[in-house]
Amino acid sequence: MSMSLRTVMGRIMAWRAELQLGGWLLFFWWMLAKGYDGLYLAKLQSQILWAGCITLTLAWLAGLLAREKSAPEPSTAPWRDLLATLGYFAPILLFAIVGTTTLNLTEDNYGSLNVRVQTPTARPFEEMNFEFPPESGYFPVTLVDLYTQQTINEQVPVETLGRLHRIPQEAAQRHMPGFQGEMLMLYRHAISCCAADATPVGVILQGDEQTLTQLESVTEGQWLTIQGRVRESDHNGQVFLMQIEKWAPSAAPEAPYLSWLTGLNG
Repeated sequence: MSMSLRTVMGRIMAWRAELQLGGWLLFFWWMLAKGYDGLYLAKLQSQILWAGCITLTLAWLAGLLAREKSAPEPSTAPWRDLLATLGYFAPILLFAIVGTTTLNLTEDNYGSLNVRVQTPTARPFEEMNFEFPPESGYFPVTLVDLYTQQTINEQVPVETLGRLHRIPQEAAQRHMPGFQGEMLMLYRHAISCCAADATPVGVILQGDEQTLTQLESVTEGQWLTIQGRVRESDHNGQVFLMQIEKWAPSAAPEAPYLSWLTGLNG
């Protein structure tokens, strides 16, 4: 039995490079087949992944056909072979556990409101090419759409989707001096390349006392659809304020990330 285990471990060690690459290729082809690449990667990176998988698969198959299949001498310590073999698959295990990224954003990350504003190239909301006005009376936009506007027309009613986050008073006052109480923010993550470079983008929510009281019962991180009007903050031009006119809980979107590379021009 011991000799059998040693032989198996020896063969696995001999083929470890092919097994490791094959495992990664299997995972990436599964992700591409399911369309998950579009949820976590920008368009260019998705195309690169396709090209890379095709190239590596051809190279992997060519290596298998050309490889000598003779097994090496088994090790005298099978447990070492076992540990070494498992080590080659550790990246795959880690990938499966944590996913494509770990967005462990702390209170400071959210409270900083460091928003990456791109070159304003999007058409103004009021010039969007709708054949008919939206039934709701509000223009559906994303938070990235807001931050690609050169100027914000406060009279244009908009509707956007995001998650609720509460910012403590101390952090809120760094951006809006004199602000009292807890600040509410509607945010989402946006990517330029892939999920690993995701950054939060959001708007500060404002409303009447009744609306804000209702939002107190909403759990942290709940997805909300907010309808209202947006304006720039008097204290910080990179922070937008949204006056709530209507709001409702919403289901999480299929694609968790927005893209900085697409917007109203998209």
